[in-house]
Amino acid sequence: MDEKDCLILRFLVLHAQRVFIPHYNLFICVQLAFKFVPTREQFVAKLDTSEHDNLEQQVNAFVEAFGPLLREIHEFLVSP
Repeated sequence: MDEKDCLILRFLVLHAQRVFIPHYNLFICVQLAFKFVPTREQFVAKLDTSEHDNLEQQVNAFVEAFGPLLREIHEFLVSP
């Protein structure tokens, strides 16, 4: 194999990596994400709610407590 053939082969290998690997990499990541991320019901079932009766009420209070901070961040991000 001469130098020209090596360069052509190198170009073809690099091109194949750039074209095919990102698509398969994304596919694999998405498949793994959907496999390991629990559903909402599974997530809530795993939370320890033995001390607290109403989980939904606690989550709503937590979100409302951060409302002013989230509003401030939003205003900063949309400001020119």
